[in-house]
This record gives sequence, structure tokens and C-alpha cells, in this order.
Amino acid sequence: MARRWNETSCNAPAADAANFRPAEPSSNQSPRNIHSIAQISFSSYGVGGTSATPNTYVSPVAHFEPVQRFEPEVERIAKHIQSIWATWKQSKVLTDTLSSFFKSSPNPYTSLLQLINIISEDRLKGKATSMAHTITEEFYKWIKYNESEYEHVLTEELKIQAFKMVLEKKISPNTINTIVKIFKCNTHLDCMEELIRDSIKQKRFKEACYASISLNIQDRFTVEDFLLPLFFMNLVCVTEEFLVTTKFQQTALVKYLDDLLVENDDCLYFLANRLNVTQSNNNFSNKSQIKTNLTRIMKKYNIPNELAPNITRQKKKGALVYLFRRYQSGATGIHAWREMALESIGNDETMMLEVVKMLEHFGDIQECIYFAQLFAIDPSLLPPTIQQELLFCENASAGIDLSIPTEEYNTTEYHDLSLPDKQIHIIDCATKFNEFLDKINIELFDAHLDVFGLDCEWKPELTSDKSDLASIQLATIDSVYIFHLPQLQPAESFKLHWQEFSMNIFSNINILKLGFEWKGDASMIRSSLPIDNIQLHGPGFIDIKLLWKELETKWNFQLPFQSSNEDITYNSLSDLVKLCFGRPLNKTEQFSNSEKYHYGQIKLNMPL
Repeated sequence: MARRWNETSCNAPAADAANFRPAEPSSNQSPRNIHSIAQISFSSYGVGGTSATPNTYVSPVAHFEPVQRFEPEVERIAKHIQSIWATWKQSKVLTDTLSSFFKSSPNPYTSLLQLINIISEDRLKGKATSMAHTITEEFYKWIKYNESEYEHVLTEELKIQAFKMVLEKKISPNTINTIVKIFKCNTHLDCMEELIRDSIKQKRFKEACYASISLNIQDRFTVEDFLLPLFFMNLVCVTEEFLVTTKFQQTALVKYLDDLLVENDDCLYFLANRLNVTQSNNNFSNKSQIKTNLTRIMKKYNIPNELAPNITRQKKKGALVYLFRRYQSGATGIHAWREMALESIGNDETMMLEVVKMLEHFGDIQECIYFAQLFAIDPSLLPPTIQQELLFCENASAGIDLSIPTEEYNTTEYHDLSLPDKQIHIIDCATKFNEFLDKINIELFDAHLDVFGLDCEWKPELTSDKSDLASIQLATIDSVYIFHLPQLQPAESFKLHWQEFSMNIFSNINILKLGFEWKGDASMIRSSLPIDNIQLHGPGFIDIKLLWKELETKWNFQLPFQSSNEDITYNSLSDLVKLCFGRPLNKTEQFSNSEKYHYGQIKLNMPL
């Protein structure tokens, strides 16, 4: 392993005649010889050498001192290159000029650093097409064919000088990567790591971040080293470049931010003070913004919920509140409410207690006692009001009835879309899929079909986990076909079936396909079915919701059971059916877990 850097090891070697010039050159010396490219150095980065060692004999006549400025020869070449760049940008003229410049130098590596230092202020900030980047790229191509000739001049000290410049100059990431490759900085990682840590101490967080990326040593640093300072500095785009190649840091950052969610509300203020950074980012100043950033990172890098338990619980709690309010309003049945609540809670004991407290807060004592008994929660952990109810409830000693109560109290009359059982077909295997395709082909040939109703079902997404498509429901005038996707797996095994399905139905512009809020269904179909170039919009497709809105707003069209002063919200298919037929659809089970449906429980909510 490379030795670690210290103050001594990163200094240049003792006096070297090639790196120094006489203080007072004699008149017969050629300026070209004295001020050769090899003699030039710049004090900022230490390129070119230091003073002689104490034991070195120095003649009074031949006294050397470090050059403290750029020599006219290099400045002349730099100006010439700038002139070429202004006229032609990257061109053969520039390539030939740089090649001649590097060939004329005893140490082209040193010459490259000096040249970049001169023209760096003219770089196009952050652009890969900048002059500095072009020069480094040209050098990289040139040195690949001449590396063996100059291998001896690429010293450890020179590598360090190059990496120091990367950290101290405002250089684009692409240029940094090229310089690191040219100077082979990855051969001394320990030393380079120390330089990066020094840069962090100087609050050069962005430069330190890009330098660690160029060496692929992101995992040597903690979240607090520069990731969090970059968040505070509103440089989130830099953190994303850092995270994209390191799963270790993705996980570490997610865990760190998730832990912040259970800290005090002013945790970010104290964190910024401890890290000694200024909070210039209004998007990273409170817990709500931590949650937003954390959700984005988890989604971007596909981080599982198990690694962020705090935000997962918060999302689940929000979803449960939403589901319970739908249950209270009658939009969701008690069966669906309880099923999805249990699905969301799982084995999380913390969430078990949270849902009981939530129900007590909303005043539904019956559901509160139901879940408290179901989860066998210690009464001492329950709110006092629930403890009292348990003590005086008739069922408290014998145990509460955990069965789903009948909903006799609901006297709403629904629009009837019943079909005989023989007209409802479940497609859950290859044989049934083949039978469906054969039947559809015959009916299409006989021109018996000209309209389909289309609907999809999938498990509601209560957290950031993406749900899979559970079923595709296809309705004709007298039949319904339900394709049960969990049974039609693996999807690739049914690729030919789905392609024929798509060709006969999706791509057939002679058949009208009706959907309600079809955009979401189409997205799920695209992501779930093995169909190439699938057509799910355009001629042959109508979104009934969009048509409804168009008729109401642009044509002042009034439906049969619509009041003239009624405020239309265009929310649901059930509302539309009520305005058309006087009774809504029964949608109380629409939030059930479609993946667990028994065939007898399927509710037909097709847009026909």
C-alpha cells in the first residue's frame, strides 16, 4: 500500500539544476537556454523544486533561486494557444501546437500543469469543452504513445502537485478525471486521501467530492465529510454524482437522514453549526425537507424501505389516515379498510400501537378496540379512554368478535351491472388464454365486436414500493374477461399471447377502447407486459373522464340526473354513473388488495 502523506513526503526533492536558474546569468548565456520550459516553476503548487539541501555545495557564481513567476516563453505559448482556441476551438492546429509544445519539454507533465494553471481562468465553467479540458484530453492522447519515454519523470511528488491543483483550482469534473488518469494519482491513494481531507478542512467540499469520485474512493469518507455540507450549500446535484456509483454511501446517507427524522425539530440548525457550514439552502432546513430529500433519494437509487424505518412508518401512517377517512365517508367498505390496514402494518409493533392511537384520535372506539384486541396490545400502552372502554365493554373479558361485521346500516341503492356467472371468464393459465384469443379472433372476423371497456387493478401503493399489475379487466357488451396477472407468470412465457392480444385489441383502430383515467392504467400495462411498441393511446382510445369534462366545460352538456346548479368535480366513475342512471356504482371494495382476490369476490367496475 502507498505510504501515507505527511508534510515532508509531499515536498519536492533537493536542489536540481534543471529546476532552478542563476540569480544573475552572464551576458553570454542564451535566454532560451536559461529560461527553458524545464526551468519554469510556480510557487503556488511547488512545481519545479525547492532550495538546495544544507549539505549541497553551491558556487557563488552559480547560485540558484526558485522562479516565483511564469517565464515569458510559457506565457507566450499560452497566449498563442488561447488565440487558436478563440478562432478554431478544438482543431488540428491546436493539436499540432500542443504536441510540439509537449515534445520540446524535458518534462511534459510539468509543462501541462503550468499551462493549465495559466489558462485555467479562461475555462468555460463546468463545460467538458473548456480549453483546460481540451488541453488535458490532447495531452492524454499524446502521452499514451510516448509514456515509456517519459515514465521516469512522473515522480510521486509530481503526482501530488497535480492532485493539489485539482483540489485548489476550480476545474470541471471531466478535467479532474483526465488529470487523475494522466498523473496516475490512484497509485498513491492514502496520500491523495489526506489531501482531500485537508481540502475538506478548508471547506472545499465540492472539489473534495469530485476528487474522491475521480479516485473511486467515496467509501473512505463519512456522510458528514462533504455530503451533508453540500446539501446545506444547495449543491444537491453534486451529491447525486457522488452517490450514483456507490451503493454503500447511498445506504449510509439514507440511514443518516432517516435517523434525523426522530431528532428535535432544530436538529439541522445544530448539525450545520457542528459541521461549521452555512445554511444557504432553504430546501434543507427542516424535517419536512429532510423527508422530501430522503424520499427522492430512496426512489432514485431504489433503496428498500427496511433501511429507512422512520420515514416508512410516517408514510404508512399517512396512508392509513387516508384509507380510514375513505372508510368513514363510506367510499371504502370495512372489509377493504381492515384488509389494507393489516397489509400496511404487517408485523411492525410500533405501527400496531400507532393505528390504535390514530383511531382513538378520530373517535372510532369500535375500530380502536377491534385492532387493540386483534394485536393483543398491552392495555397499559393504550390511551386512557381506550383502557376504560376495554374494562367496561361487554366483550372485553371474552374477547371481541374479530369477524367482519355486515354493513346492514348502508342503505345506499347502487346501479346494478350484474352478469350471469357463465359470462364472467377468469384468464389465469395458457389454456384459457388460448381459448380467449380463439374466441376473440372469430368475433373480430365476424365483426361482432366494435367496443371494449378496459380497466386495470393493482395493489394500492402505501409506501414507496412500486406495486405490480394484478389484473386487466376487459368487457364486451355481454361478457367480462379478467386476466389474473399473478397467475400468468413468468410474463415472458406469455409473450406471444400478449402480443396477439395487443395486435387484435390495443392496435386495432376499428375497436373503440373505453377507459376511465386511462393514463395510469396504460402506464401499468407498459411496465408489466412483455409487449414491444405497445399502442395505448390515440385512434381507438377514449378516456371517459376527459370526454366528460370536455362535454361539461366546452359544450355545457347536462347529464340526465345532473342538477343545473351542481358543482361537478369529475372525480369518479361512480359519480358519472350516478349522473347518467341515478344510482352510483358500488365501489366500496376498490381499495382491496387485488393480488389476493378470490374469484367470487371480484367487483366489476367496468366503464360500460
